[in-house]
Order: sequence, then C-alpha cells, then structure tokens
Amino acid sequence: MSDSVGADKFKISVILPVYNVEKYLHRCMDSIVSQTMDKKDFEVIMVDDGAKDSSPKICDDYSLKYDNFKVIHQLNGGAAAARNAGLLAACGEYAVFVDPDDYIEPDYLETAYFWAKENDADIAVFDAVREGNPTQISAGSVGNPTKISAGSVGNQNLHGSTDNQNSQNSTNREDNQNSQNSTNREDNQKQVKQEKWGHAPTSFVTRDKNDILSMRCQILYPYMAATVSVSEETKSYFNAGNNKSYTENASATEVMKGTSRVKSVEFVRDIPLSAPWDKCYKRAFLVENNLQFPSQLKVLDDMSFNFAAFGAAGKIAYTPKALYHYCIEPTSITNSYKENRPELDMQVFEYLKGMIEDEVNGTSGRSFDVGNDASDAATSDVRNDNEGKNVENVGLEVGQNLYRLYQAYYARIIKSFAICCRLCFFNEKNPKLRADRLIKVKSYMEKSPYKEAFENIRLKEIDYKLTAVTIAGRLKSPRMLKMLDRLQNR
Repeated sequence: MSDSVGADKFKISVILPVYNVEKYLHRCMDSIVSQTMDKKDFEVIMVDDGAKDSSPKICDDYSLKYDNFKVIHQLNGGAAAARNAGLLAACGEYAVFVDPDDYIEPDYLETAYFWAKENDADIAVFDAVREGNPTQISAGSVGNPTKISAGSVGNQNLHGSTDNQNSQNSTNREDNQNSQNSTNREDNQKQVKQEKWGHAPTSFVTRDKNDILSMRCQILYPYMAATVSVSEETKSYFNAGNNKSYTENASATEVMKGTSRVKSVEFVRDIPLSAPWDKCYKRAFLVENNLQFPSQLKVLDDMSFNFAAFGAAGKIAYTPKALYHYCIEPTSITNSYKENRPELDMQVFEYLKGMIEDEVNGTSGRSFDVGNDASDAATSDVRNDNEGKNVENVGLEVGQNLYRLYQAYYARIIKSFAICCRLCFFNEKNPKLRADRLIKVKSYMEKSPYKEAFENIRLKEIDYKLTAVTIAGRLKSPRMLKMLDRLQNR
C-alpha cells in the first residue's frame, strides 16, 4: 500500500470482494443502492476476483447504471487480495468492507460515517444481525430489512427472509458458526431466525491502550473478557443526545481512578469481533500504518488484519446499533471437508506470533514496552499443575497485558484445533481409516504450537467446550476428542 494518501473524493468507500455469488449479489447491491447517504458522498468498488459465474456481468451492469459504482476485474487471488485491491483504489475518507452474500441496513453508511467522523476515530465499531438458515426473499424487501433494537442483545425471532451461501469472501464463517449464541432454525418456514450480535451494552469512545488490548484479545478469541473504561465526561456526552444515556444502557461496575469517576463497560462474550464488515476504518490511518489484509494467509486473514489494525489504532468508537446482516448457511460449512485446514491454521499462528514478538521487540513501529522478566514469563512453558501462575505473578502491568495477549493467542490455537476436528480430523467425508485419523490427531497434539497452547492456557480463560478440548489435548487422547466432537456436532 502506498505511504501517501490521495485527496478524499468521497466521505466513504464501500469495498466489495466478489467471487461466484450471482445468486446473492443483487440483494447485496440493492441494499447499497438504497442507502440514505447521498450517492455523491460514497463510492462502491466491486472487485471481481476472477469469478466464473455471471457475477462479473452483474458488477458491470451496476457500474454502468450508477456513476458512483466501479468494478475491478482481476485474476483469482482470494478475498484478502480482492479487499486490498479495492482499498488501493479507494478515494473515500473512510472505508467499509461488505461481503456480497450479506446485506446492509439503509442507514449503514450514514451512521457508520457519522460515528467515525464525529469522534475522529481510527476505527468505528457497530453491531450486526446474524441470520441462520435463511430462505428466499423478495426483491422488494431488500433495503428495508427488519429493524432491531440497539439496546437488545441475544436471540431474537424477527420476520423476514434472505438467501445466502457459504462464500470464500468471508474467511471467518467457520469460526462464526461456532458462536455459543447459535440461532434456533426452522427449515420449513418462510421465516428467518435473526440474532442481534451486540458487542457491548452502550456506546463508548476510547484511547486507552488497555481497553484496546482487551479488544484485540477478543478478536483472537471471542470468549475472552474485554472491558472499556468510560468516564463521567463520556457519559455526559452521550446524555447530551448523541446516544441513549449510559446509566440506562449499561449494567457496569463503578470504579475510581484518581479523582475521576469511571465506569467499566463489559463486552458481551462469544460475539465475534474479528470480521471487517461491522467496522468503519479511517483510510488515512490504514495507509499510514501500511495495514492490508495478509493475502498469503488462506484462512482467518480478516482476523489477522483486525488484530494488527486495533494494535495500531489510537482511538476506537463504538455504537450499539445493528447495521449489517451477516448471512450464514450452517449445513454447507459444518459438512465441508478441508484436509489441509491444520496446515493453513499453522500459517496463521506463525503470522500472529511474529506480530506479537515484533511488538514486544519494538520492531513493528508499535512498541509493546515490556521487561525481559515479563516477556520470559509470558512465553515460558506452564505445566498442568500450576496453570500458568508464574505468568500471573509477574506483577508488572505490561507483563500482565502480555500475559493476556498470549492467553488469547493460545485460546485461538485451541479453538482452531477444535474447528479442525469438525472440518478435517473427524469429518464424515474424511477418506482415511479411523485408526489413521486418530494417529494424525495425536501427532498434531504433540507438535507446536498446539502442544504449547494446551500446556499454557489457563482454563478459567476459556469456555467449557474448549476446556474439554484442552483436557483431551493435555492427556494426548484423540479418542476423547472424537467423543467430544460427536457430542458437540451431532
């Protein structure tokens, strides 16, 4: 990415990676056309990533019909490469990323831009709606989807209908499928079970590095606890009419920091924070920090991108408004066999570990100031009997932060290992004999980084499902894993 930022011609750029989504593309595009923001204020960059269906023609049709739509045709390089191409061509002050098999609320752009601009945020975060097992919708309902209360978090049964597919355009769909807050589905009714994915109970704006670090931990592992401190000044700002009052929305614990009264906002656990589509990024911030999607990674590139972006961010703003509709087809993901998934995951782990080490060593341009004793403790092996207490007792704040980061990293590895059990090791389409499968599973249990993660994770940091997987890993028992996989995915 270039080190310089060209003049902003638009308020916001919408970047849309497109690959073999002809069945869903009109719905997504029409939801963009129906935006309340004036069309002269935003551009839509459609990146045809070598699609083999009619998607390229659909993109061409929209670019001919609307002056603010343009299309880039390129050879297939994956979602990360497509997003990077769109970002390179972008001329907006801010940038958002939309997947073509999803759709957006009419005020998606207006609200995302306002919240980011009003708070001069490097990254603005908002909420999404998860739609599971959807059915076909009519063209007339696009652009006017069911509204969802911003103050509500959890399962909601909302009438509507959609159509979607398991697309390569979102590499975290296997990950998001595993959310504990899974939606109840009714296959045979013309109704969609929709679930509000709310990150936190109230709006906030933060520059605090500890707040941002806790969000980075939740990007790696959504069950990891994340908190943000909101001062009385921030509360007054929200009470002034920019959002609902803090006291009405938040059930937070009051703490004292010096003479300033502060409330601690807790993030909702197990709501994925790793996707790019529920965020609005200041383009100058991305360019100046050379932030791109790592196209060398074939899975979890969007998680890796956000882990880096949040690490570089100086200011993050959040509003609890559902603006994005994330559509998922659970059956195609659950049953999709991926023989090389463990190797692809290991590339991600190496990438993340290198990023963390660069920050610790100060070679990334984003210094993570930590003493040698803290660094050694955070990276040392933790045996089963002491559950990592040598790290916890470091006593230095930077050491504690590094400990939290490594715990999230280990939890991410174990979560990915559990996903591999479903998509690879014990998948019904795996052609290997049962005995060979068990041998392969055990071989991964005994190698880095899985062995390191099983030994170093503290069980209190992870949910009960991963606790069971961790115990099986520590015991090096593939048969126990097989039993757990059967129980969790039957």
